[in-house]
Amino acid sequence: MKKRLLIYCILLFMGMAAQAQDFEIVSVEHLPNDFAARKEMKNDPEGRQCALLRIATQNITPEQRERFSFKPDQGAYIVERATRDGEIWLWVSPKLKHLRLKHRDWGQVELHMDNSVSDVEALHVYKIVLRGTLVSPPPPLLEQQYLVFQITPVNAMLEVDGQLWSVDADGIAMKYVDFGTYNYRVMASDYFTETGKVTVDDPENTMIVPVTLKPNFAEITLTVDADAEIWVNNKKKGTRTWTGLLGNGIYKIECKQANHETSMVSKEITPAMNGQTITLPAPTPIYSSLNIESTPNLATIYIDDKEVGKTPKSIPQITVGSHEIKLSKDGYADYKEIVTIRNNENNILKIVMNDDIDVSFICNAPISILKIDSQVVGSATGTYTLRKGKHSIKVMANGYQEYATIIDVDAKNKTYTIEMQNVLRSVKFICNVSDALLIIDSEVMGSASGTYELSDGNHGIRVKADGYEDYLGNITILETHLVFNIDMQKR
Repeated sequence: MKKRLLIYCILLFMGMAAQAQDFEIVSVEHLPNDFAARKEMKNDPEGRQCALLRIATQNITPEQRERFSFKPDQGAYIVERATRDGEIWLWVSPKLKHLRLKHRDWGQVELHMDNSVSDVEALHVYKIVLRGTLVSPPPPLLEQQYLVFQITPVNAMLEVDGQLWSVDADGIAMKYVDFGTYNYRVMASDYFTETGKVTVDDPENTMIVPVTLKPNFAEITLTVDADAEIWVNNKKKGTRTWTGLLGNGIYKIECKQANHETSMVSKEITPAMNGQTITLPAPTPIYSSLNIESTPNLATIYIDDKEVGKTPKSIPQITVGSHEIKLSKDGYADYKEIVTIRNNENNILKIVMNDDIDVSFICNAPISILKIDSQVVGSATGTYTLRKGKHSIKVMANGYQEYATIIDVDAKNKTYTIEMQNVLRSVKFICNVSDALLIIDSEVMGSASGTYELSDGNHGIRVKADGYEDYLGNITILETHLVFNIDMQKR
């Protein structure tokens, strides 16, 4: 049924004819655009799809509403009852004719459908409005209201009349409180505490109290002209420089650096110092001494790549910690060592230099094998440690003639260049023109019929003869391919 219907209700007394009714049926209407019965479709015990009766109440408390009971006519069923949005929902069989409404305290009525109107249809929704007829006393005046605090910073603590209130992540704290006057206190680390009073007496409007605490800190930049760590009250803040918030108070500020005496200052920070930069004293180096001796003597000493003299030498002031020590002397290999200088110790370094010398070889062959004193040592391009004196050198590479020599290694001769020569092969050319001229790699060789020495690999050739087209080509010289035929064509 798609139209709104007003169904007349007939109230009948069932065994209680003398008792006055304390509720009445106001209206019944069809809700054609309400599809709740379809969304929550139910079937009665005979398998029929149900209709939905939504029973709304006026001037009836929720407790009294739950005291209603319902009974359909014979052959119909109430499949399910539920409370939804303050209404009683009944899923009933279709074609319902009568529905008895009974209240435990207020009596009962019976609802009849008008015979001229179609019966209740499956999957349709009907709304019944009931109204209580008892006169209710006026509601009492409210004497409570919400008290809301909006607090900055959001991590502050709130006390109201000595009780802690919970503050959420947005800085909001609220409660439903009785009318009256409340004392509050808002506290946060590095902020000034704020106290106050608030009176709640308006039943219609929420009492909102904004509280913004004044900062009791300053943003300070600490800097030190050294590769030192900055510590504030025994907590590391940064290296060389740090910017952050410090609350009002006195701080112990230290600068720490390895192998240095820690510097320390005590500094009072106030909010008036906001934005200031404080330059801290740098840590002071810790010094010790070092004696260096060598065999042989008179070796040049380098400490951390800086020349400091010759052995033997006493260095009365050197910072504790790690240093690179290097000794250099003609005829001897350089000596290098990382040593750790310790405080309050007699640091002595005795070095025996040897005559091993690092020798570098540079070879023009991209892939080669180097033998030194008949021992294969690796590529002919590389650096090797050799004893001072004479050594036999042999280099081998594919496509190159074997290279052999004797070198005399000393401190002045540390780099050797090896120029290897390509292997030459006798290559025979045969040309069908007797007076043709052969050019190989842009070099005139002579007659195109002849034998020439060529290195392995690719070569460009050109052959010229009067009355013939120039012959152009490329040849690859291999150990097994040493004869080439040239067939020239006449113009």
